[in-house]
Amino acid sequence: MEITLVIEVILGLVIILAFLIFLLLYSSKKKQIKKQKIVKPVKSENSKPSLEDLKSIVKDTTTTSKELDEALDLVLKLYANIGLNDSQPFEIYMNILIAICRHPKTNKNIIIDFEKKLVMLNPKYKTEINNAITAGLDSRSI
Repeated sequence: MEITLVIEVILGLVIILAFLIFLLLYSSKKKQIKKQKIVKPVKSENSKPSLEDLKSIVKDTTTTSKELDEALDLVLKLYANIGLNDSQPFEIYMNILIAICRHPKTNKNIIIDFEKKLVMLNPKYKTEINNAITAGLDSRSI
């Protein structure tokens, strides 16, 4: 009687183990499929990304802190002058500032550095930039 009980317990544990391995493999395949679907704009040295492309990188919640920092550096490098022409209204920058503040992988250094550099390059928009940062920080979910 004891031997049959031990065999039944071992068989039960093997079945549970097989089920858990199946769940592990199934969830890892699902993650690989999700990673394949996410396509981020590729940076090439000859073409410069548009402001909308950089904004989409900032708004993407799967963007890492490093990618976020690189995208913001490109915004400052390529599109730092806000009122330079009519194709770059302040609303785009306001959306970027709010998206930075709400991004799950942002940190205070990224926000403060971008804000300081943008204000330094566009002093006449200081009030609007500060208001956008305040609105972004206020809209964060705690």
